[in-house]
Amino acid sequence: MKPGHPVSRLALVLGLALSVGLWGSPANSPRASAAANAPGRILFVRDTGIWVWQNGDVTPVLKGDGMRDARWSPSGSQIIFVQTGNSYSDLVVYDLQGKTQTPVTYNQANYEEGTPEYVQTSAWALDPDWTTAGIIGFMSDFASADGTFQLWLVDQSYSPYLAPAAQFEDNISSLSMSADASLAAYEVQERQLDGSSVNRVVLRDLMDGIAYPLASGYDAFDPSIAPDQQTVALAIRSDDGSTSDIFTVNRATGDLVRITQDLQATNPTWSPDGKWLAFIRMIDYEFEVWASPMINGQPQQPVKLFKAAGLDARSGISWTLN
Repeated sequence: MKPGHPVSRLALVLGLALSVGLWGSPANSPRASAAANAPGRILFVRDTGIWVWQNGDVTPVLKGDGMRDARWSPSGSQIIFVQTGNSYSDLVVYDLQGKTQTPVTYNQANYEEGTPEYVQTSAWALDPDWTTAGIIGFMSDFASADGTFQLWLVDQSYSPYLAPAAQFEDNISSLSMSADASLAAYEVQERQLDGSSVNRVVLRDLMDGIAYPLASGYDAFDPSIAPDQQTVALAIRSDDGSTSDIFTVNRATGDLVRITQDLQATNPTWSPDGKWLAFIRMIDYEFEVWASPMINGQPQQPVKLFKAAGLDARSGISWTLN
């Protein structure tokens, strides 16, 4: 099924009206009990390394500097993350039981650091996502003729290859892949004639490489494909740029449904069973992780899960039930 048509402003307003009405009675959805029932483990990055939330507690997984973009493996027994260095970054797989690290990419140049050759031949790997099918996707400027980032895939032998692409795109980021590795949603930074850039979200079919717009006409970013692969959550910035909120878009119809209202929310992330939609919100310049229970596909009132000092919102979060 291909993504739907661009969404009208009227559809956005109707979705907002529906969601506000849905949240109207806090008594129907007690926040404390809802947060206590959130299952599984949520992975996140803070300034001291990679941490995990479970049952209301946060504990360290791997401490160190320069880590970002941590994501669970399908089994929840491994983590893939980005390790940044001097003018480069690599993907690394960490095994929780064996406490071992396995490099997936090798992007540091074989030249003296600081030389022009070093800078020109180093590369970046960012935004990994690990699908249930076992395929890992990530963004990289490796072997890019114009220096823009492209979508790469990694098979189970850890051999990277370029994903099918049927069109040119400017820099891309914020990757989310479907569970079966047939779809990739991501953010495209479109350069405007005046030199500015606008963020758009697209969904690429990884069979033919064709990308289709989602929430066309909006400043959208941070997509997350739902487990049913028919719905994509994303963040949309207000027209004046003062706030951002979470919405879902139906691939078949293009209809938008508002999940949050004026919460400065970003980085939506589904629980693997689709029963929760988590996100990061900023309050007084600090970041918290919240989540909305989803009942029959309808969002309930968001609840706070946890707050962690130094949380890296750019890295997002990752959820496993294992």
